[in-house]
Amino acid sequence: MHLTGQSRQIHFGVPGYLNLVRNFERFGFRTVEHSVDGDGVKLDYRYMKPGDIVYLMPEHHFPQCVTLNAERRALLERHSRERNIFIIEDDYDGEFYYDRRPMPALKADSSWSQIIYIGTFSKTLFNSLRLGYVVATPKFIRSFAGLHWALSRGTSGLTQRWVHELIEADVLNRHVQRMRSVYCRKRDAIAEFIAKEFPQWKFRILKGGLQFFIDTGDRRVVESFLALCKRRALNVAHPDQYCSHLNGENRVADTFLIIGFGASSLPSILSALAEIKADL
Repeated sequence: MHLTGQSRQIHFGVPGYLNLVRNFERFGFRTVEHSVDGDGVKLDYRYMKPGDIVYLMPEHHFPQCVTLNAERRALLERHSRERNIFIIEDDYDGEFYYDRRPMPALKADSSWSQIIYIGTFSKTLFNSLRLGYVVATPKFIRSFAGLHWALSRGTSGLTQRWVHELIEADVLNRHVQRMRSVYCRKRDAIAEFIAKEFPQWKFRILKGGLQFFIDTGDRRVVESFLALCKRRALNVAHPDQYCSHLNGENRVADTFLIIGFGASSLPSILSALAEIKADL
């Protein structure tokens, strides 16, 4: 696999996490957008060619937190094997699930060699850690290791050893279990508040993940909420960050909000929501 060539394409769902996609653009890849609904990314295989890459977050597609269903997983497997399509499986927060067990990772099928599975410790420990991991064939791992060294001179050995010790001592696992309960309570409190105070807003009760995807139905509400969060020093991203490339039939209305609850405290989130309610 070569990371160059104008004929190569990377496929991804929108709204979605675009930072990785933009990195591929810098290597000359053409970007191809696909819509997202309640069953995950709705891939249109008519636009895929041998050697293309599909970027997926199958457990919790960001930012909607929807899960790729079994039918679409099976279809993806068939087409990727038949057409030699590569898959980047981003399992950035699969540890945080609430009302169900997560589905097996696509990479759990060891015979599916086209999959590159990536994860991070930034969600389970803290954002500034910036330590991730890759599960792939030895050939891919050697290529990634070389590229990582060339770009950043690697990752601190001390940091890696520290995380290794947390895993070996089962500290990380116990921490994740504890935080899963904390996040579940925060999810329930925020969902209850929104349903009561903003009945016109549309959202799903999260089965997993760390953010609410809310359709307010009104762009003015979005702008007011973002301005309020800025005054309160709350880090809330603008919707345009997740759908800057959208056009035509895939266009998503810019009336949605992303309210994350992993880093912000519950009182600060509820206070901001109460203040925007008073201004409406």
